[in-house]
Amino acid sequence: MIEAGLRTRTTRSVGEMQKYNVKVGDIVKQFGKSADGTTKTVLTRITAIHPKGNPEFLNTWEKEGWTAEGVEAIKRFKDGAAAIEFEVIKSNISINKDKWTKDSPKQSNKLFDSTDKELKKGSVVEYNGQKYLYWNTNKSGKAQLINTDGTKFSGTPNTNKLTVLGSYKTTIYNNVEYIVTDNNNIYSGATGNLVYTGKDNSSKSQRERIINKAKESLKSNIGVWSKNSTIEFQEEQSSGYIERTRKNASADATIDFGLNQTGESWTKKAVENNKKKYIGINTNNLTITTEMINNIVENLNSVNAKTLNIAGMGIYNMKNNTQEEIDKFVYDLLKKVVESPNLKTKIESIRTGGQTGFDEAGAKASQKLGIKTIVLAPKGWVFRNKEGKDISNKQAFENRFSQSNIVNYSKKENNEPLFSRSTNNISLVAAELFDSNPELANQIYETLGLTTINE
Repeated sequence: MIEAGLRTRTTRSVGEMQKYNVKVGDIVKQFGKSADGTTKTVLTRITAIHPKGNPEFLNTWEKEGWTAEGVEAIKRFKDGAAAIEFEVIKSNISINKDKWTKDSPKQSNKLFDSTDKELKKGSVVEYNGQKYLYWNTNKSGKAQLINTDGTKFSGTPNTNKLTVLGSYKTTIYNNVEYIVTDNNNIYSGATGNLVYTGKDNSSKSQRERIINKAKESLKSNIGVWSKNSTIEFQEEQSSGYIERTRKNASADATIDFGLNQTGESWTKKAVENNKKKYIGINTNNLTITTEMINNIVENLNSVNAKTLNIAGMGIYNMKNNTQEEIDKFVYDLLKKVVESPNLKTKIESIRTGGQTGFDEAGAKASQKLGIKTIVLAPKGWVFRNKEGKDISNKQAFENRFSQSNIVNYSKKENNEPLFSRSTNNISLVAAELFDSNPELANQIYETLGLTTINE
């Protein structure tokens, strides 16, 4: 069942969760007896973790291949137990003899990301058949580029004449922004100049620190939950929210879901400073109108937007709405926008700051729509919950965006599980699920009318 992708969840006791300390993105090995009596080993990647007490601990039960009656049995688990969702992967990672083995996924040691085609500081671009490093757009809206030898390019082409080949993420060190390339060149984010080229000890030491800082950022990238959409998590290295907001505002256009648009929000200032398109949406009433859709499409068309930033109020400021209501509103709106026959340019990526409320809703909607998603988290993976409390926890930050927390609205009115399975089709591969608690396993099997597991 696991190998075939029919079962995508396993429930683990508090003891197992404490022992193995798995997290979203980890690669683990599972094995057990198949229907033909042979023991099979399958590599899986953790896609979501639902601790007992989380509604999804019970709501995703059908993903284990059981009938609905079995839910009552897992309610007996102690606090600290968790339901773990996973996907089957193909990998060359070596297998050892542990039954539940945590392996580290391979990570690239390259700073250059060929999949990041959004024009921004650090992008490698092609212009008139030559490659350059993009570092700024001047007051006239023209691109400022760096030659491959580190010197400044004398021309200032229009940005729409550039083809983005990929990008380097900028690095913040001692509150200064740098672009670090894979050949260990360091450029000032403020001037575009090649810096720390001296051979004196001070320059060498500073150079080494900045390069190491850049390479640390490789550890923050996370892979994907579905074949149709990719989510990439990044952690901002500077403190506070200002730098993170500025980077997100570098997208071609920003949709800002604020309670009202009379004030000069920092998001609006950041977008205007980047000379990008700002689209303000009043969210006093979560109602989608034809006028709203047409306004967004018209604004996106005006700059041929390929990249979009979603910003707005946090859930703690939306006293009359739940996160689920905001999720649905943003998804329905973005779906109508990206599928509009009047939209001239396809949206290739959507980015957010990953905060609760509209940031979170934008990232979830982007995944559902199969659009590349980038979440730039504040330093320390901080987010603020509905009570206004700041939480600094990487796993909790990322878990909000797992597939199980992205509602399939087309099935929302249907209370039936996405699929159900007769107990006659449940093979003994399920026996390994509760091997740490045979008594509970026997109770579940008896409830389902199956043969008891014998130790």
